[in-house]
Amino acid sequence: MSTVRVADPSQLDAVLNSLAPAPASVFVLFFGTEDETTQQSWCPDCVRADPKVRATLAALPDAVLVACPIDRTPWKDAEHPHLYRTRNDIRLTAIPTLFRWNKNTGFGKHPLVENECEDDAKLAAFVAP
Repeated sequence: MSTVRVADPSQLDAVLNSLAPAPASVFVLFFGTEDETTQQSWCPDCVRADPKVRATLAALPDAVLVACPIDRTPWKDAEHPHLYRTRNDIRLTAIPTLFRWNKNTGFGKHPLVENECEDDAKLAAFVAP
């Protein structure tokens, strides 16, 4: 598995388009940013899900994980919703959220959300070809 981190939401499309020519399975994980001191996400669900998601994807030799960290303040700002909340093809409601992305169809319609990202059986079914 290879990982590409997209810190700036406005760069997500460029990163995905750069991956489109490859035959890899592309997964996009939206999660809370890590604290510089603890290296743990501010999001407790993300802390639990992250190692399980990464371990599951690591078993797929052609997988690419596009990691999209989200800062707490913009995520929680109800007056100025985060781009990932308002973008029509994503419409995040919670984190962590794991999508499968395809160059022809874009983001899958049924992502894994919150505690689903911690469920080994759901993760295995989600990443199956």
